[in-house]
Amino acid sequence: MRKQKNFTEEQKCKLLKSPFVEKVYSNHIVYSIEFKQIAISKYKQGVIPVKIFIDADLDLELIGKKNAFNLIKKWLKESDKLPKFKSLEQEVKELRERNLYLEEMLYATKKFQELLD
Repeated sequence: MRKQKNFTEEQKCKLLKSPFVEKVYSNHIVYSIEFKQIAISKYKQGVIPVKIFIDADLDLELIGKKNAFNLIKKWLKESDKLPKFKSLEQEVKELRERNLYLEEMLYATKKFQELLD
């Protein structure tokens, strides 16, 4: 369990190596939206917060076991404010649709330019 108030520079560097940590202040960690979404999803599937943080290779000695529980509770309350997690398939589909739209716009612009010339 984390008993200290402030992180040392060494501890900050260790935490920042995780892809799930965006920033580390002297006494506060900012986690990525991706990690928050993953954590909420796993928690809803029945995984306990301690296991979620351990699976993400986040040091519970630095974070604190109690803090892991509190963070998950906080993120659950704020989950409606988080951007919705998209699957890779959803992301690809949206990008393909956008690409098609932009290609059509480019084609229409070229045709319009030909009419003006």
